[in-house]
Amino acid sequence: MRRPADLIRDERGASAVEFVLVLPILLLISIGTINLCLMLFAVSSLHHSVEEAARCASIKTAVCSDPATTRTYAQVRYTGPKLTGMLVTPSLNTTCGTGVSGNQVVAAGSFSLKTGIRTFSVPLSATACYPS
Repeated sequence: MRRPADLIRDERGASAVEFVLVLPILLLISIGTINLCLMLFAVSSLHHSVEEAARCASIKTAVCSDPATTRTYAQVRYTGPKLTGMLVTPSLNTTCGTGVSGNQVVAAGSFSLKTGIRTFSVPLSATACYPS
């Protein structure tokens, strides 16, 4: 039989206790990092699809002849994770921010960023203008 003083000085199992204390924090950081990377991929894919659609409206006029076909072209080109409320608004033959006439495409949507504790709705948007 061991005395209580000996049990207090016993260090067996200390690694297991430390692991149990650190594991939830490590999991939350890992899940948050993975979801943050998914959000960055969504932003990149959204920008790419909008740029491609604006370019299509300027160069491939047979494919993107009107706002409806340009909208569909942008939505097909988006390959990222699901965005809620994704809205693509093409403005053909408009003036871009630099004063040059071109075709502008604007897209917006919300990404659900899951951190492991809470879910945040992060609004994402992209704008591209290609001279005609």
